[in-house]
Amino acid sequence: MEASGTPAAAKSRSRARKTPATTSDYRVAELYFERRGNRSIVGNIYKGKVDNVLPGLEAAFVDIGLDKNGFLHVDEIVLPGIEVQRRGREGGAGKKITELLKPGQEVVVQVVKDPLKSKGARLSMELTIAGRYMVYTPTGEGVGVSKRLDDKERERLRKEA
Repeated sequence: MEASGTPAAAKSRSRARKTPATTSDYRVAELYFERRGNRSIVGNIYKGKVDNVLPGLEAAFVDIGLDKNGFLHVDEIVLPGIEVQRRGREGGAGKKITELLKPGQEVVVQVVKDPLKSKGARLSMELTIAGRYMVYTPTGEGVGVSKRLDDKERERLRKEA
């Protein structure tokens, strides 16, 4: 819910009214539907433990507390102070997954794809935290601003960030 009409400070200056806000002073701003038994975990961030590393797949399986371990590909690994060349995007050799992760290592991951039947969730170490108009990426580009805003407001938010 969000307030509708003129701000409360403007109302108090125009006419001295001490009545409490009613439900008619608010409007629905956002509405989320959640279905029972079909709840998505995409976007959730977990601290997990690397269960095993498969050099042949260039991937690791990470225990995040679900029935199945999550799948983390080498292209989705971000470690502070280590530059990892992306294999699929830039065609480079990059580091091997066995050089980046070891079994038992704790990692912070975000779910990018829900688990399906026999497969675990797809994971990434490139975290993104989305707000209404901005996206914060602590390990990446910094702050992204929604294209739904006009150019002037987008530029102002970028400068503030």
